[in-house]
Amino acid sequence: MSLTFAAQSQGPTARQAWNGLALLAAAAFLWMVFGVWPEWLNWLLDGKKAFVSAVLSGVTLAGLYFLVASGFTLVFGLMRNVNLAHGSLYLIVGIDDPVSEPKPQHVGERHVRPDVERPDPLV
Repeated sequence: MSLTFAAQSQGPTARQAWNGLALLAAAAFLWMVFGVWPEWLNWLLDGKKAFVSAVLSGVTLAGLYFLVASGFTLVFGLMRNVNLAHGSLYLIVGIDDPVSEPKPQHVGERHVRPDVERPDPLV
């Protein structure tokens, strides 16, 4: 028996492959946000501003889906309760929350002060 051990070289593990894929996706995303875009990509994605807005909207929607799925997991999995009334209430509040909606400060090109009363243009 020999004292040297020759390790067989195998390919990357599944974890290394997923880490490499995540690193590649992060690099592509950072290039999409901070890099210089060619004209065809600018035309295809309708500009950087629209791209970043769509990505942030997607992340926000994914977070909302995560919260709803977590609530269902707690209600059905841990509590073993089949009452869905509270989950639908939380969903409605999450979609139409008046606190999280920003109030518009600019209308067109002129500045609108929120403390000044304005006449209603429809009257």
